[in-house]
Amino acid sequence: MASDGAEALRLVGEEAPDLILMDFQMPGMDGVTACEALKGNPETAEIPVLLATRSQVDLAALTYADGFLVKPYRQDVLFSLVSKLLS
Repeated sequence: MASDGAEALRLVGEEAPDLILMDFQMPGMDGVTACEALKGNPETAEIPVLLATRSQVDLAALTYADGFLVKPYRQDVLFSLVSKLLS
């Protein structure tokens, strides 16, 4: 688990996750910037990314993210999105 966007980018290179769930607002590098970097890298571009936010997501963020969750979100909604992105 990463505490900010820069750490998330570093960990993705080490861990090769099947899916990334990150917050829209994080200290340092925010989730949108981290997502843009992930999608711009051929080695990580295919990893699905879900962004979590407290409010409706700016449409520009959806250009990079594969989905989003508005907090607080229900567990069944999270499971449904994860299942869809991993299938």
